[in-house]
Amino acid sequence: MRNKPRLTVTAFDDYDNLVDIRAVKLKDGATRLENAMYFLEQIKNPHKFRVGNDVVEVHFTGNESLPNVLAKHFSR
Repeated sequence: MRNKPRLTVTAFDDYDNLVDIRAVKLKDGATRLENAMYFLEQIKNPHKFRVGNDVVEVHFTGNESLPNVLAKHFSR
């Protein structure tokens, strides 16, 4: 069974250091892998980021780590 992301909004102590995902841009003409790397470079922490004034934490069910989930997704 695939792990589905569950998004929750929570309070976070280091709010100012979180990247607002609305500012993240992808490159036209880049491969999926290139854009994935570009996204990760910009977002800095894919587990915790902002959408405007809201903080989002991403959690996965099961035992797989985020790097493994992303690797499987982008290897398709």
